[in-house]
Amino acid sequence: EKDVDEGFLKDLAENPEPVIIELSDQRSYPSLTLKSLKSKCKDTPVKIHTNAGLIESTLGKYIQTFSKKKGKSLNDVPYLQDWKFLAHHPHFLLDLLPLPIMLPDWLSQAFPGWRQTLADPQDQTRRALQDLPSFCYMFVGPQGSFTETHTDDHTTHGWLWQIEGRKKFEFWKLPEMFPCSRHAPMECIIGPNEILYVPWKYAHQVTALEASVSVQWRYICA
Repeated sequence: EKDVDEGFLKDLAENPEPVIIELSDQRSYPSLTLKSLKSKCKDTPVKIHTNAGLIESTLGKYIQTFSKKKGKSLNDVPYLQDWKFLAHHPHFLLDLLPLPIMLPDWLSQAFPGWRQTLADPQDQTRRALQDLPSFCYMFVGPQGSFTETHTDDHTTHGWLWQIEGRKKFEFWKLPEMFPCSRHAPMECIIGPNEILYVPWKYAHQVTALEASVSVQWRYICA
């Protein structure tokens, strides 16, 4: 855990390594909790990752399965990954504003208009969506949902903002630790109101220790 300031961000850009940052303000996310997603977005179509491939469902039906008997292995647990939630529910962005200081640091350079706020919430949401990067995703899954060892798309860095529940991350730095050993040399657990920075050179696998909701931004650092 480190203080977030310009010096820290510069040091992190020059010497990237996984870091957990705890938000100083204890925020609430009324639209992004599992309870709210299940009730208010119950009819939203989603594609769930399963051992047999993608299956189509609705968000409400999927979340209802969280209390049912789990699969025999981690890969058997259905998981909603890389969901472009803002395409379906742009108002969710209002729950996340203002963005944490580390996110605007690079957004303000690549998307200079992002700071502008308008009086009308709908206009504010539309404006913010225009300025946010396309690599913005939500992950929703029950306890035991799992992502196999991987690096993020297109050599992107990532900020993962944990909204609800806890997740365990295991890391292997590339190329020094490739192929990945059976036991990860680095691991951490993140919970609500924590943000995990994952540099592109770190392969990682993720396990949900509890039913969880996460929001991720991916970006390329110049």
